[in-house]
Amino acid sequence: MRQRTFQFVALAAFAAVACCVLASSAGALTLTARYGARYLEPPCCGGDALWGTSASINVASIAADGANCILFRSDAENLNQDLIQAGIVRCGDTSTGLAGTCSRNHTIVKFVETHLQGQPYHCVEHGAAATGVDHAAVVFAPSGSTWYSFLDGVQYETNTFSQRIIMESGEHAGSDSCSSWTARATFAAGVSYAWQRYVQSSGWKTIQSSYNSPGCWSITGGPPGAFTITH
Repeated sequence: MRQRTFQFVALAAFAAVACCVLASSAGALTLTARYGARYLEPPCCGGDALWGTSASINVASIAADGANCILFRSDAENLNQDLIQAGIVRCGDTSTGLAGTCSRNHTIVKFVETHLQGQPYHCVEHGAAATGVDHAAVVFAPSGSTWYSFLDGVQYETNTFSQRIIMESGEHAGSDSCSSWTARATFAAGVSYAWQRYVQSSGWKTIQSSYNSPGCWSITGGPPGAFTITH
């Protein structure tokens, strides 16, 4: 079973102004080196709960090493590590695949992964992904606590859990090593796919700023514009 390896620490004080304009670049979420993320967590956004994240993901390169996998994804999760994420993954030549299922043949594929506390991670492939192409990745809960996933406009898996964090990120899954792998993707560059958050009472809103946790990665650019996550 693949284990998530981040933890929460005491909240850093910050103010939310207008639509997700943050007064600090560092939030309460502490991620290990394998993650390169732009994220939002409460309190944020004038008191809005975070019920979804949506962005285009354009992968320029993705070269996983050995038994590890590299992911670029739209992700929603909470303190219990309940999650739903949709995006692009490629696993290394000796990997058995993300959650034992996705990219087992070591090619670049679209995927949705779900998890609930105390249960195994569950990953489903949804066809080949292409480099140099904007793939739209969406996870959101339009009402209640049932989350839906979409890739390139097609609905896939669901999950049910309470909200907490949304992020757009890269991950070197399987190891916190910062060597022997490379990857690069640009998020929110598609004309119709700015990085947005979902508010159940009023719909999608473009994110103006976010917290940043680079780890092994370099993160440049937006929001509100496009941003690139590179290793």
